[in-house]
Amino acid sequence: MHPTPITLATTTPTGQTIPVAIGTRCFALDGTLGGTLGAIIARRGTTYGLIVADASHEYTGEWGNYGAETEGAKGPDGAANTAAMLAAGSPIAQAVRALAIAGHSDWHIPSRLEMLALYESSPELFSKDSYYWTSSQSSRHDAWCQDFEYGDSTANFKVTEFRARPVRRVQLHTLNT
Repeated sequence: MHPTPITLATTTPTGQTIPVAIGTRCFALDGTLGGTLGAIIARRGTTYGLIVADASHEYTGEWGNYGAETEGAKGPDGAANTAAMLAAGSPIAQAVRALAIAGHSDWHIPSRLEMLALYESSPELFSKDSYYWTSSQSSRHDAWCQDFEYGDSTANFKVTEFRARPVRRVQLHTLNT
């Protein structure tokens, strides 16, 4: 038995309905669908997709909290990790959480798991000339970052300046027409 395919669509600013595939700009959601089955996060029986903000909304800076453990920033949930970073005073978490695009203010820094999924499904959405921070801490001195040129996922000093690309999680049924 084969699973039933999910048909996704979005409406352009001109009112045209177009199918949604990885890399499709979702105008009503203010970003690009960056997930495939590998990038879809299942939580409590609900399936989520990752919406990636445009590159113009990237931030560059330190992860923050070098030398201290950031409690709650080691899990697969980027939103929860970003909240923990924010509570610890992370400059990039402050910038990302302050972001509001067309009324959407639920942006977060992707977790290591979310970022690996984005690398696998939509690396073309990211610059190849810099690493990107994840919201996943490795140790009190390091946090995980992702390279989109060669695919390296590595831990680096929290005081290093890398990019952070905001993402949002949406339930996939919100994309259906």
